[in-house]
Amino acid sequence: MSSSIQSKSALRKALRKLRRALPKEVRETKSQAMVSRIREQPWYAAALKVAVYYPTSEEVNTLDLAAQAAMDGKTVYWPLVNPRASEKPLRFIPLDPPMAKPEGLPEQWCRNRYSIWEPQADYEAALTPEHLDVVFIPLLGFDDQGNRLGMGGGHYDATLGAVRLEERPLAVGLGFEFQRLAAIPMEPFDVPMDHIVTEDRVITGASRQNSI
Repeated sequence: MSSSIQSKSALRKALRKLRRALPKEVRETKSQAMVSRIREQPWYAAALKVAVYYPTSEEVNTLDLAAQAAMDGKTVYWPLVNPRASEKPLRFIPLDPPMAKPEGLPEQWCRNRYSIWEPQADYEAALTPEHLDVVFIPLLGFDDQGNRLGMGGGHYDATLGAVRLEERPLAVGLGFEFQRLAAIPMEPFDVPMDHIVTEDRVITGASRQNSI
């Protein structure tokens, strides 16, 4: 195992412990602040198709973001995990109505193999990411260069990495300020974020700055 992989594993363990300790009411307040910051961004105003993940109990709560995006006239898409475990790229599908909580077991939702809620839909019929404008992405850690530390599954890296750079949607990571690190150890297959939104600010990643 490389030192980079070992380092990432230790970082994930420490950051998950911090994230789990965040009180629910604080998480909700911080998540709401992110919605306000996102709505101020020109890239959000220009977007027509946005993808939003269904949050776990530890992650930034994106349900209000999804509802707000729908009210702002955007089509909201949700990620689908490939039913073939060996295939990592996600696909995306909208819901009608655009957002519904799975409490009460609505018919359009099911749990995937990671026990995360996703739309009950045909993966093969769902959109690939180049058809989207913005993809909001969960993270465990981030740095000021736009580098992201995820859970280690590699799904979002594989999803974005499979698309030519000029066709990729804007990748926007969502995280809390306490998840910020001085630097994230990166592998060749890791895809940096174009922007990272926290409760306090919006960071533009180095790759996006260099393209402006």
